Amino acid sequence: MTPQLPPPGPNVRPESLAPTAAPWLSSNQRRIPDIDALRGFALCGILFVNIPQITGINAALAVDELDPVGVILDHLVHDRFHPIFAYLFGVSFGLLLHSAARRTECPRLALTVRLLGLGAIGIAHHQLQPGEALLPYALIGTFVLVPASFLPRLLVLAAGALGTVAGVTIAGGGIPLIPGLFLLGIATTAYDIPETLEWRGRQLAVLFTVIVPAAACATIWSMRVGYNN
Repeated sequence: MTPQLPPPGPNVRPESLAPTAAPWLSSNQRRIPDIDALRGFALCGILFVNIPQITGINAALAVDELDPVGVILDHLVHDRFHPIFAYLFGVSFGLLLHSAARRTECPRLALTVRLLGLGAIGIAHHQLQPGEALLPYALIGTFVLVPASFLPRLLVLAAGALGTVAGVTIAGGGIPLIPGLFLLGIATTAYDIPETLEWRGRQLAVLFTVIVPAAACATIWSMRVGYNN
């Protein structure tokens, strides 16, 4: 017999992100260990992401000469942990929005204030470490995530997928990749995926089977394109 998911609780999430559907309520108020673990993994990786900027290591030492340490940090650390962290930021925004809806009548306003506070911290942090990510995250969160919370989840998912693909293929990653990943993150929450991860083992296995070879091919392609230009 096919295992059945447990019936939803009395407070069921809306089927879309539209504010006219239903209040942003969650039937599951517990923390999600899988998300916490992935967030911690990403935070550990961000430490390595900052190594080139702090130490001055660059993948390209001179013409036709590459620093192997810089190459590894660039393609196996920076190009991996930054996208993970950006995606999880969108997921966390969605989870916080659900949580805020249980405590206030204006959850989006509450999260906008948080984003403004993050932006203020980012401005101060920028004085110590130019190029930091807090200020861009705050700005993109304010002008992308907050408006997206008014849209149907299917539209948000489509926009996130298109934005992510465009950020990689057209912009080559970096800050232009963040909006798409933010939208994919909040769409993931809208589809209740974080709360049902324990029942999605087969789906996750299929996803990893597709993503791992694709990521390997993308890494090889980016190395050839990036260092041959």
